Amino acid sequence: MHLDSTRCLQCGTQNKKPPWPLGNNFTTYPAIDNDRNIIGTAYWLCSDECYDRALAPHIDPHYGLFKSARDHPTFKQLDAIPNEHDPDVEPNCHWLAEGLHMDHTIEFHALWKMRQQQQINSAHQALLTNIKYREEQNRIAEEQKAVVSEQRAAERDAARVQRERERDAERQRLLAERQAIQDAERRIEEEKWRPGPFNI
Repeated sequence: MHLDSTRCLQCGTQNKKPPWPLGNNFTTYPAIDNDRNIIGTAYWLCSDECYDRALAPHIDPHYGLFKSARDHPTFKQLDAIPNEHDPDVEPNCHWLAEGLHMDHTIEFHALWKMRQQQQINSAHQALLTNIKYREEQNRIAEEQKAVVSEQRAAERDAARVQRERERDAERQRLLAERQAIQDAERRIEEEKWRPGPFNI
């Protein structure tokens, strides 16, 4: 997951879909505001599909956003309960079989819906925890990068100061050599014009 507040957290697009026309269903999307932003973060998801994929690693696939109670394997077991369409049920028992089938279906659907919401809430927390963790890792990485950058800058400054000192020392050495040469030339010139002893 690459954190970039200018792109969809899941697919990376910069095209955010318009807000939900009738507002967000906060029961299904408790961590997403009406503009598809992940509440409490600087990030967003461009669509319901990306939202589903973002939760997928943290949620039981039987309880995904686009799943229903009928998709769950357990729901098929309800078909074993006789109903009015079961040819093995006596005609006088149709009303009883239908009632049992409806009761079990409603009960399972309510239980499944409750578990789906629990799964979604848990997946939201896992997603937020993952985001916070990556933010912290990015913060640490940025701090380390800043420290390294400061160290390199300090090293460059130290090298520059050292080069300047070496250049200054070289200039001083050259000036001293030039002065010594000038002094020697002057002494030679003075010696040349100094009057010698007179012979009588």
